[in-house]
Amino acid sequence: MSRRTPLWSTSDVEAYRFDHAPDDHDHGPVDEIGTRLSASIVETGCFDVEIDGRAWRLEPGDVLLIHPGMRFRVLHPAGALSDACLSVSYLAGGDEDRARCSGWGSPQPPVRQADNRLRYLYRGLRQALDRDRPMFAETCAAALFQDIPRARPCSPRARRRRTFEQHARRISHAQERLDAEPTVDIRLDALARDAGMSTFHFARVFAELVGRPPHQYLLEARLRLATRMLDEGRNVTDTCFSCGFNDPAHFSRIFSERFGRPPSAWRRHRSAHAPG
Repeated sequence: MSRRTPLWSTSDVEAYRFDHAPDDHDHGPVDEIGTRLSASIVETGCFDVEIDGRAWRLEPGDVLLIHPGMRFRVLHPAGALSDACLSVSYLAGGDEDRARCSGWGSPQPPVRQADNRLRYLYRGLRQALDRDRPMFAETCAAALFQDIPRARPCSPRARRRRTFEQHARRISHAQERLDAEPTVDIRLDALARDAGMSTFHFARVFAELVGRPPHQYLLEARLRLATRMLDEGRNVTDTCFSCGFNDPAHFSRIFSERFGRPPSAWRRHRSAHAPG
């Protein structure tokens, strides 16, 4: 039979591995209906999926994106049940939680073929799960839903595996630094120098693998920190300057653009719904 092994979860998302028991046998096509927003990254093996009259074969590195109510059929070529997937599902409900991850519910093509961007997200998820780093795991999980449609396609010439691993290690280290020090005004040339890369090359590779340039990633890290501070009861002005922003009006504007409400309304909403 098929197996679903929980790996990690928060109030917003959960990750699990889906595979098949050694004695499982193919019983033909399986018709399913999506119940959650989820993304499944193929780790090993392959399988076919049919959606609305279209068919895809998913192989290692490819991603199947599922939304509630989506009807799809899964088939295994030659009856081989060798596939295993790392899956991430969105759990939270309500406008506030969806505002945190705006874009997760947007219409998206159901299948994404493997590229360096997806390989990097998978690598980040695996490392986050292995090292028990829930914030980084949640960041990578959110990117599966948010960033893939906007990510640039990689160069037609596939990057050699060894080069990819070298770049992935360096970019991952830069990400960790930005996550750990979001309030510090880190210069791009300093990040590039720390990675042993030229500034231009570092910026290009970072955007390719992470899905956005370094300055936008830092902005997201600061906004995530701001929501946590507001959730803790900090006032808006204090939160603004504590998160590395220099202008409360600018902070309020970009916060509203990202989360659908200004920080003052976010704080009032959280306070009104806090346990009494």
